Amino acid sequence: MTAEGSRGSTGKRTAAAVLGRNHRGAATAGPRPHGGYSVVRRCVAAILGMSLPLAEPARQLPAPAAVRGRGRVRVGPEATGRDILPTVVLAPGPAHRRPGRRSVVVMLASVATAACVAVGLSLSPIGDSAPRDPEDSYRLHQQLPASIQARGFIVVGVDPAQPPFAFTSQGRLVGFDTDLAQLLGAQLRVSFRFLQAPSAQLISGVTEGRYDVVMTKGATEERRKSVTFVNYLSFGSSISVPKDNPRNVRSLSTACGNIAVIGGSTGAELLRNNRPSCATLMQFADASAALAAVHEGRADAAITDFPSAAHAAKGPGSTTEIAGEQLAVGPAGMAVRLRDTELSNTLLDALVVVYNNGSYSRLLEKWGLEDAFLTPTL
Repeated sequence: MTAEGSRGSTGKRTAAAVLGRNHRGAATAGPRPHGGYSVVRRCVAAILGMSLPLAEPARQLPAPAAVRGRGRVRVGPEATGRDILPTVVLAPGPAHRRPGRRSVVVMLASVATAACVAVGLSLSPIGDSAPRDPEDSYRLHQQLPASIQARGFIVVGVDPAQPPFAFTSQGRLVGFDTDLAQLLGAQLRVSFRFLQAPSAQLISGVTEGRYDVVMTKGATEERRKSVTFVNYLSFGSSISVPKDNPRNVRSLSTACGNIAVIGGSTGAELLRNNRPSCATLMQFADASAALAAVHEGRADAAITDFPSAAHAAKGPGSTTEIAGEQLAVGPAGMAVRLRDTELSNTLLDALVVVYNNGSYSRLLEKWGLEDAFLTPTL
């Protein structure tokens, strides 16, 4: 690590390197951007038409729209076509007699506070994910590219058939990626909008500008030529076989029969480079389809990311198990366009916050990814 603490000897930014500093390496100590007032207080004041003295009035977070009538805040997913975007829904409460003027003020203040808190939490269900310091959260928001600040959300490309990272359950997109997005949204004060696409098209979708980021992809040497990775996990590929391993597959060299892989994946590349003459390659669009081929007896083995293989092996009614050790273990994380350094640096800073406040550890435990832990780094 350099004396400035912004990069390690390898030139990579790590969690330890950015603690207490922003993405440009400047120390974060000093006057707060809110002049001592919390984001929630400022938000409530904006909704109720109050005024507060500001130390830095030039750049402020946009205030939520005024809330009319009595309501309660509930959280739910909203799917429109192929877009999946977490939203806040303000549902009307039960009817009551007309309140007095003082009651109206108290009621509006309560509703405004609830709205501001909902925006600050970014709808995250993962424990205590609220920013420990709302003013630091404001700083992170200001570090985002101006275009993302203006639109209020980050566009994420996702393959919805890659458990445990992203998959559908009861019509909802769930998984490690969506939970991590909510944790990061709490720090960045933005939402994450997920757009569905086949796994093989995700990286090209980032480089061509269709998405701002793709979450949890292996940071291979080939991919790093076109995108920057903000890494937070480490895992490899695994071979899944039917229970009791009837063909005695233990490695790529003994993987005979029909072998299922995902198009454009590291597993597919591994098999092509090490395929024995007794193997026939079967290509599928996603991990769920490849593992289903083994489950249904159409394939003798499947090569997928280790977390997907482990998730399938531990699931209820599972008919598969993992054969041998992980292959080609390496870092994985969010892919960002090479030129979008402002975004990648800010995402790393937000990851450091959830890493330090314990939210990230709880998320790993929830999805059984403790063994894949990696200190956030570029």
